[in-house]
Amino acid sequence: KDGYQHATAGKFDLIVTEHKLPDCDGIELVRELRAECGPNSETPVLLSACSLCERVVSVARVSSIDATVLKPMLFTTFKGEVQKLVGRCQIQL
Repeated sequence: KDGYQHATAGKFDLIVTEHKLPDCDGIELVRELRAECGPNSETPVLLSACSLCERVVSVARVSSIDATVLKPMLFTTFKGEVQKLVGRCQIQL
């Protein structure tokens, strides 16, 4: 619930969320964001998940999540995914 409230509090260029959140999972959070006409209904989302969650990647692909990184991750991997999303959406870093 806190993550959803933060994600709907204003317009963001990019949302980075964890798969396993205290109140819900990141995929459900994104589904809720996409279902509304709120400020972030089309904001790119990067989902982080543990390396044992390969099925999460499959679910994320059909849940309007733009990119997924598996943990443990290298900073260069994370940065590369962010840069792809930023470049696609023409966001200035």
